[in-house]
Amino acid sequence: LRKAGVDSGITSFLNSSLKFCLKIILLAVVMSFIGFNITSILTAIGASFIAVGISLKDSLSNFISGMVLIVTKPIHVGDFIEFENHSGTVIKIEMLFTTLQTSEEDKTVIIPNAKLISNSIVRKSQYNLSRVEFKLVTPKKIQEKEVDRFLNKEFLANNFICQLPAPEIKIEETEENKTFHIVVWC
Repeated sequence: LRKAGVDSGITSFLNSSLKFCLKIILLAVVMSFIGFNITSILTAIGASFIAVGISLKDSLSNFISGMVLIVTKPIHVGDFIEFENHSGTVIKIEMLFTTLQTSEEDKTVIIPNAKLISNSIVRKSQYNLSRVEFKLVTPKKIQEKEVDRFLNKEFLANNFICQLPAPEIKIEETEENKTFHIVVWC
């Protein structure tokens, strides 16, 4: 699927679904070789699936919602989204959950797919755009005009950096230096 250029969200979803199905099939084959009557076991499993399905309605809802996310593609892997009080880049869309990488490198947010389908999502990036954040720390004595000239030359005039959404620059001053927090879309 990767060689064929299939969307990475579809690839990760199918990968996790296929692993689960293959494990069930392997278990059935192994049990038949051991000597278990698979027909009666499958009948009992089918009947129990109804009871389990009722008790696992949230998980089934997440599974169906995952399929809807993959088919309708309201979000893609690599999109920067805001959802409820979380924001981050979508790194995985799986069978039951979607994972966001927040701007804080040590935090990921795992959202049930059913919540994504039933609530509003703010999608800040277009497909194939990446949000890039970086910090530029300069001595306090450097003039902001010099930094502006540098940023315009290196980042804002670059053809790979999008002007919409506009680059964001926030300045934080301490006693010794100035820190420029810069966010651009590429």
